[in-house]
Amino acid sequence: VAMTKGYVKGMLCIGQNPATSINASLERQGLRNLQWLVVKDNFITETAAFWNKAPEIVSKDIKPEQIQTEVFFFPSAQVAESEGSFTNTQRMLQWHFKAADPPGDCRSDAWFTYQLGLRLKKLYTQSSHPRDQGIQNLVWDYYPVFPENIPGEPDVEKVLKEINGFHTDT
Repeated sequence: VAMTKGYVKGMLCIGQNPATSINASLERQGLRNLQWLVVKDNFITETAAFWNKAPEIVSKDIKPEQIQTEVFFFPSAQVAESEGSFTNTQRMLQWHFKAADPPGDCRSDAWFTYQLGLRLKKLYTQSSHPRDQGIQNLVWDYYPVFPENIPGEPDVEKVLKEINGFHTDT
């Protein structure tokens, strides 16, 4: 979530659908106040389409023209279309291998996050603000080992090793 001067400017919504939550009306009201919304999911969800298909739109209480939020939809690769780990609703962590390439422009969550990190590092390269040092000093060295991978797809095993830590005395 991006914030400017005390208010939320934008939101990355990855694998969630807040427009259908228990507080859906309040969530959609918040979505209407964003400048931008990125939805990364397998399908167009209610959150991705809140600006033209929400109950408030259907009932004509709100017109789509009144909503200034710019929505970007990034199609997500399915689990079998990328290598890595996932956690299911039973909180079971599983590692899996890629079975097939994703169709068209679909990309994995790892691809999206890796590319976002690369772009943020480039954007903040020249910044002299102390608040930007975290991004500037971010080690984002997850270049793929296998060149036949989808261009820009990170090496998820490198990410896993980073998350689990290092044994440095050998």
